[in-house]
Amino acid sequence: MATRMQQRRGTAAQWTAADPVLGAGEIGFETDTGKFKMGDGTSSWTELYYFLDSNDLDLGGSLDDYIPLTQKGANNGVATLDSTGKVPLTQLGNIIDGAPETLNTLNELAAAIGDNPEFATTVSAINSAVSGLTTDVSTIDGTVTTLSSTVSGHTTDISTLTSDLGNLDTQVQGIATDLGTAETDIDNLQSDVSGLETTTGNLETNKAPKDNPTFTGTVVLPNTTSIGDVSSTELGYLNGVTSDIQTQIDGKLATSTASSTYAPLSGPTFTGTVTLPSTTSIGDVSATELQYINGVTSAIQTQLDAKAPTASPTFTGTVSGITATMVGLGNVDNTSDANKPVSTATQTALDAKLNLSGGTLTGALTLSGAPTSDLHAATKQYVDGLAAGINFHQPVVAATAGNLAGTYNNGTNGVGATITASANGSIGTIDGVSVSVGNRILLRAQTDAKENGIYTITAVGSAGAPWVVTRATDADNSPTGELANGDFTFVTSGSTNGSKGFIVSTTGTITIGTTEVTYAQFNASEAIVAGTNIDKTGATISVISAPTFSGLVTASSGVAFSDGTQTKEGVPSRTAITQVAAAYNLSTGGLSLRDGLIEVSHTGGSAVAVTIPADSTTNFPIGTSIDVLRTNTGGVSIAGAAGVTVNATPGLNLRAQWSSVTLFKRAANTWVAFGDLAS
Repeated sequence: MATRMQQRRGTAAQWTAADPVLGAGEIGFETDTGKFKMGDGTSSWTELYYFLDSNDLDLGGSLDDYIPLTQKGANNGVATLDSTGKVPLTQLGNIIDGAPETLNTLNELAAAIGDNPEFATTVSAINSAVSGLTTDVSTIDGTVTTLSSTVSGHTTDISTLTSDLGNLDTQVQGIATDLGTAETDIDNLQSDVSGLETTTGNLETNKAPKDNPTFTGTVVLPNTTSIGDVSSTELGYLNGVTSDIQTQIDGKLATSTASSTYAPLSGPTFTGTVTLPSTTSIGDVSATELQYINGVTSAIQTQLDAKAPTASPTFTGTVSGITATMVGLGNVDNTSDANKPVSTATQTALDAKLNLSGGTLTGALTLSGAPTSDLHAATKQYVDGLAAGINFHQPVVAATAGNLAGTYNNGTNGVGATITASANGSIGTIDGVSVSVGNRILLRAQTDAKENGIYTITAVGSAGAPWVVTRATDADNSPTGELANGDFTFVTSGSTNGSKGFIVSTTGTITIGTTEVTYAQFNASEAIVAGTNIDKTGATISVISAPTFSGLVTASSGVAFSDGTQTKEGVPSRTAITQVAAAYNLSTGGLSLRDGLIEVSHTGGSAVAVTIPADSTTNFPIGTSIDVLRTNTGGVSIAGAAGVTVNATPGLNLRAQWSSVTLFKRAANTWVAFGDLAS
């Protein structure tokens, strides 16, 4: 017997890579896992099982290495399992006497049990229970089939009922429409009856009866009227005959009643001397005119015949001695006189004409057609076509952009409907507008859209009272149809909705308190005003000649100046100069130094440095240029702060007074200095 055992060690990876064969009893230890294996002289490392350690128990080998073959499947031994993981029936013979090779039914198991009555009773009970369950399952299947048929029937009935309800709803809507039409017809009929009653009353009051009529005022009869035996012709003789005329006729009678002593009115013939009174006139010749004839001889008549009458004279030959002034035309030839007389007819014609500027028509103006240009007048037909379907309401001072929270009361079918704040306090502003009692507002964004509409401020509220708004009387659907699709209102002020128009977009009949009312924006007529640096002349918007900007102005393509073009970002068009007399760090001036000039005026002593800071201190953009000029006798040098590289040749010192250098940033924390330099 050996007095010692060989042992090797290594990591798990080393053992697996080498995969050696350990001698019988030789131990291999994994230093990184704490596990070990024991060799058998033939198996490689990966074929061996781990041996007992502090964490695992793996004895290796197979089950046959630990259970004797005589104990497998034997009484009081260990049962084996078949390929399905079950105990074979052949191993049950040692447990139940008389068991067959296979047990297919409970009855075979009962037969195998033999004389054991308890098992037989149990099997019988199980069979009975299984049989009862089978019957129950069959009954349940039948019930399910019946229920399925019933449900299917009900589904058909529900579908039919839904269709019938839809048809009924359509009929009800039709009846509602017919009732509305009937109500309108009844209203019209009642109006007609009322008019007929009024007419009948007037007939009864103003008409005379056919039997024994009594007339008041003047009675006018037709020309064919006859009274008793007096014909219409005979009545015509009385036309114009008064008692005064009859008296005059009687005064013409002679003393004798013989007809031969009368002169007829037409073509009378007188005998003897006829003496007429001095007031006698003949036709159009007055008594005064007849007196002019007294004593007129033929010679006088000859002279009279040579004269032109004063009224409408007719002249023959040349007329002289008459001036324009004599006939009221003294200013006819005066071109500076604006008051030239015109005839009455001419003046009347001029008065009937419309002034070219500011004229006022007293009647209707008829246009030739619809407007075709911006400045054409519009016909009523054209305007009516544009406004068709729009009902304009009075404007509101403000319109809400969100919910105005409060308690809604629908009043009487919308008339007098209110929204009242749930707590005391002022209503404040509506869309930035301070409102007061009597102001009209539009609620268009209520959480409950049935509350939307035009309201009037009833109370603005205070610390001791809540605010209250009431539906406007022109939008509370009294009368019916007062609020409908197409109703328009204009908002006069407000930061969001000011100068905008809103129109009701809800279709169908609107019932206040029931129908959700939607207001859609219709237009946005906002006035355009000139802002800062902007000029507005008529319809032309332009930039003022000398604009002033308070912030940074960014030009993506550069800015053109009268003295050249500057395309650098945020820099002036002329070089800015910074003057210093001692050492200077560019971080002091910062980004404003870009494209600028630093003048260093230093006298005597050691040179002073102009230091370029690191990006972490002042991050000049790549491409930045800064010039440095030495203006005095003292030395000036260029230096970079920690982390900054400055490249130059032959050195970083400005050579002499008036030497200059350009500092150019070419990369992060990397600069180049070029100019009049020295080492």
